[in-house]
Amino acid sequence: PLFIPILEEHYRNQLQNKSREASIEFLIITKSGEEKWIEQDSVLIYERTEIVGFQCIARDIDLRKKAEVALQKIDMERKEYEFRLQSILDNTPLLIFIKDLEGKYILVNKQFKLAFSGIESLIGKTDYDFDSRENADRFKEADKIVLQTLQPIEREESFSYRGKIQNLTVVKFPLLDQSGKIFAI
Repeated sequence: PLFIPILEEHYRNQLQNKSREASIEFLIITKSGEEKWIEQDSVLIYERTEIVGFQCIARDIDLRKKAEVALQKIDMERKEYEFRLQSILDNTPLLIFIKDLEGKYILVNKQFKLAFSGIESLIGKTDYDFDSRENADRFKEADKIVLQTLQPIEREESFSYRGKIQNLTVVKFPLLDQSGKIFAI
């Protein structure tokens, strides 16, 4: 079986390091041919000052390991989905952002970052952190309308940035979760 060399190496290391306790997880093949994850704790047995053996306790951790593997797969799929979404957002010529319900930026695309290149990082900040109070109040009021009505709004916005007047058509809309509850704008 494949796990025997792994266990031998584990015991050898435990002996060489004189580690009183050690734990290892490994995959076995049962008599029926099924793969199963096992966790084994090994404790050195001493007679006076001499190591004479190991006391081992093995546990079936198959369900836990399968759950961990499933969670890792879900996490990898989520990261891949986020990467793809960010790639799409970064390759559109539009300025795109997502704000949480408190008005903090939680996602911005490449074009948005380029438009506001003088700002170190927008994530976690609100409009009040980098814009005039007048503009930030206006943006917050638009956010409030979206939050209250759960309907999109479209506005022409003009504001001064780095000494230049910027004119934009801003479309804000609610982002809803699967239960229909708003989580962002």
